[in-house]
Amino acid sequence: MARFGVNVLKRVAFRQGTQHFGNTYYYDDPLGTPGLTTLEALVDAVVASERSRHATTVTFVRGRLWSQIGTPSQNQMLVDKSLSGTGSATAQSDIDRERAFLVRFRAGVDTLGRPVYLRKYWHLNAAVGGSAITSAQNANIDELSTTHRTALENFGNEVKQYTLGTPAHTFTLVAKGGRPIDGATLAHRFFEHHQLGDEWRGA
Repeated sequence: MARFGVNVLKRVAFRQGTQHFGNTYYYDDPLGTPGLTTLEALVDAVVASERSRHATTVTFVRGRLWSQIGTPSQNQMLVDKSLSGTGSATAQSDIDRERAFLVRFRAGVDTLGRPVYLRKYWHLNAAVGGSAITSAQNANIDELSTTHRTALENFGNEVKQYTLGTPAHTFTLVAKGGRPIDGATLAHRFFEHHQLGDEWRGA
């Protein structure tokens, strides 16, 4: 068993400056010991999935992959590649840059029997499923439509698993510590607020 972290770093114009932000995914590979070409293919696959959903106003900056199982001193960066270009989804200029789409993956229960979720926040800055975000949805008055939520759940299902390389390695999305997903992908009903960071303050 091997586990890898994949981070896709992006940037967007924000508050008269530039703000970098990223998404990190962790994948288990039961076959283990994939070659560098296969690991680079995993980064490329995650980037391609993200690029298709993020707006043309979002620039892709860097893709990284590192080994995750082991102590911090044992883990190491295995792929670190510069990216270029933007997302390909239709941008929606009136979306608050700190609004994010939230998708939850059910990941079993805790010791008290309460459900556990792996959460991903996506600052897509784009219409979703070909459907623009309304002003009432942007203001958290109305919930996201079924069209929006279905498109987000499809995106979540896409990043849950990739099969790449020869022999075939199946990379399955897990929590950072390896907790597996065991339930459906669920898009949150509302357009969430999720801070981007303070880099813009130095602009």
